[in-house]
Amino acid sequence: MTFFDAVKRAFVGQAVATGKSPETRLAPKDAVPALSTNAISSLAYAPDEILFTLAAGGVAALVFAPWVGIAVALLTLILVAAYRMTVRRAPGQGDYQIARTELGVRAGAAVGAALLLDLTLTVAVSMAVAASYVVIAFPLLEPVQPWIALGGVALLTLLSLRGWARSVRVRIVSVYLFLAMLLLILVAGGVMVMVSGHLEPFEGASAANGPARVPAPAEGWAAVILVLRAFSTGSAAVTGLETPVTNASSIRSPRAKTAGRTLLFIGVVSALGMVGILVLAHVSGLAPAASGLTGSGTDAQRAVEPGTWPTPVTVLLSQSIIGAHWPAIVVAVVTFMILLGAGMSAFASFPRLAYQLAQDDLLPRQMRTRGERLVFSNGILLLGGFAGILVVALGSRVTDLIQLYVVGIFMAFGLGQLGLARRANKHRRHAVRATRRRDVRHLLLAGFTSGLSCLVLISIVATRLAYGAFIAFLLIALGAAWMLSIRRHYRHVDRRLKAPQHKPGELACADDVLPSRVHALVLASNTNRPVRRAIAYARGMRPARLECVLVDTEPERTSRFLNSWDEAQLPVPLTVLASPYRDVAGPLVDHIRRIRAEKPREIVAVFVPEYVVEHAWERLVHNQVVARLHSHLRLEPGIVIATVPWQIGLEQDIDDSNADGADAADARGSQGGHGSQGGRVSQEGS
Repeated sequence: MTFFDAVKRAFVGQAVATGKSPETRLAPKDAVPALSTNAISSLAYAPDEILFTLAAGGVAALVFAPWVGIAVALLTLILVAAYRMTVRRAPGQGDYQIARTELGVRAGAAVGAALLLDLTLTVAVSMAVAASYVVIAFPLLEPVQPWIALGGVALLTLLSLRGWARSVRVRIVSVYLFLAMLLLILVAGGVMVMVSGHLEPFEGASAANGPARVPAPAEGWAAVILVLRAFSTGSAAVTGLETPVTNASSIRSPRAKTAGRTLLFIGVVSALGMVGILVLAHVSGLAPAASGLTGSGTDAQRAVEPGTWPTPVTVLLSQSIIGAHWPAIVVAVVTFMILLGAGMSAFASFPRLAYQLAQDDLLPRQMRTRGERLVFSNGILLLGGFAGILVVALGSRVTDLIQLYVVGIFMAFGLGQLGLARRANKHRRHAVRATRRRDVRHLLLAGFTSGLSCLVLISIVATRLAYGAFIAFLLIALGAAWMLSIRRHYRHVDRRLKAPQHKPGELACADDVLPSRVHALVLASNTNRPVRRAIAYARGMRPARLECVLVDTEPERTSRFLNSWDEAQLPVPLTVLASPYRDVAGPLVDHIRRIRAEKPREIVAVFVPEYVVEHAWERLVHNQVVARLHSHLRLEPGIVIATVPWQIGLEQDIDDSNADGADAADARGSQGGHGSQGGRVSQEGS
């Protein structure tokens, strides 16, 4: 085992046989919390983003927060109803499959690119928010917050490569802990508000947070735009709704029923949690305070002093209820767990979607390959790489990441529901009277949801385009164009490689015709053991013609080689190719072209000796000429390249002695037996 293999085993683990796959289907009781992690985790940052956005219009603008929360909750419930219909009408099919089937390849590519971006941003946003909560618990880590987020992405990538992203235990525990914490905050805070009429801010937190700058109040159209901006930002709460639909195949029967229950669970919890947090924050008079670290850029910077960061409202509420600082640590730990679970959920969903796209030739076919741990390693590495780039590029700033987040998901919602509406309309036309009414209901719901998603997307464009939303549109457009180009390439290659139709007993094409003869060439630069083995292998092929080829790049070296060749008395003719410009590949290719021009039906087999070294670093000082020759020769038609390896340090002396003896005996018994003239040297100019 090499050093690289040992390191790989230490990080990734032992390989798993195909028949021992640990992947099991989720029981209904486990599927509900496990598949809702992604959606419920948005409660850790979506309410805060609404408050941070409204705070840019002054404290008075915060009065709109509960109403924005209600609007987001209604949007969530509408999308849940639409997805529950999707589960019933198209079990196991998500937005991509529906758009691909009903709207065509281009729409499918757009939805696929949007969903891949959404899952990538799920990881980036989750780890950025998780890093901010770590800093809340441990303020001394604030200078390295971006590195914490990047480390979280790397950790999730490593765990996924080991196959742990498929484990649902962490996700189940994190969901229940987060919901218990959220329920405790809302119930305790509500009781205290009903008893005393308000919540007293925790003095220690206030002192730590510092003063907030109060902007000028927003009025008129500015207030409308501000509310729309808050709504578009808070609509990040709907992300993850597609997870139960796209992962329905991982659920035990009855799949559709369990997926529907999961969607209902997500809708109720997300709606109540969003409204509850914002109403309690409004009634308590809590406003975003400068410190802690989930918001950044644009709106958040207007709401607080430059250089400071807003503290999450759940932390403020918990500190106000308990009247101490330690609840912030508890909230940070529990929230970190569910955000970690959300990232693991994305790492489980992204490779599956990439696999489906690769099945349709919209992504490289390497995405269909499972790694040693029976996971789609290429998809995992792709997700980890892109998420890490986003975290580094945007400095783990959550608000900037969310500008990109909401675009992809609503584009996928809109096109997916439009495809479902088209399918329902087709069924309606051919349905009997008993089912036509149901098809009409589904058509109306899907059409309304598609239109609503488009309206939300328009509001995002109108209010967030200048704040970075255009980057998401650009990434989706480039991703879709790249996918379509990959599909065109695969289609072109398949057309070129497809054998023509033929009748039984007839040859399909010229490639089925056997070559008249084989002309073997052995590339030689000396007469050492690897070259002799290559000659023996070539002679064992029984070619019609056999010759060794030396490219004369250095006259002195060539002279020494010719002397050693005469002494060796090898039973193969030698051809010396002149190379005035010291190039090895060019003269050899010209020589092969002359052979092919004289006898085009002959196949030229080139045998190239290659050293196989023990250590990876030793490859840097060997086989550079071999690599260049391969890159040139494989572009020439009618050539077979045979690499003859010589394992340095692994060859047994006794085996080599026996092999040399056998070769010598064979040479004595078959001199001139292959149309070759032993030892003859010919020279050709180039």
